[in-house]
Amino acid sequence: MSVELKRDKTHELAQAVAINRHSPITDASLKEGGDDAGPSPHDDVSGERSGIYKLAVTLQIRGALSDAQLQELEAGASKCPVHKLMVTVPTETDTQVQRLS
Repeated sequence: MSVELKRDKTHELAQAVAINRHSPITDASLKEGGDDAGPSPHDDVSGERSGIYKLAVTLQIRGALSDAQLQELEAGASKCPVHKLMVTVPTETDTQVQRLS
């Protein structure tokens, strides 16, 4: 399954999620600082889970960023609330930052 996130600029924290050929919107609640334009990403992953889940994240970046800045982005990605939630259950995660030309 392929999942791609793109920021929805019409809302403060919303993301358009492309899952195969489906495109739901996720957003934080009003209490969390979002516009509640869609379900929170936490709603999808906070239930009882068993087994091992895999999460692979690739950030594709354009622009003149130094290697130090790319490392900072990679460190920031691991602070994502969904990433943090996924690591509370047996989950294999792989986060990469790719420089685009």
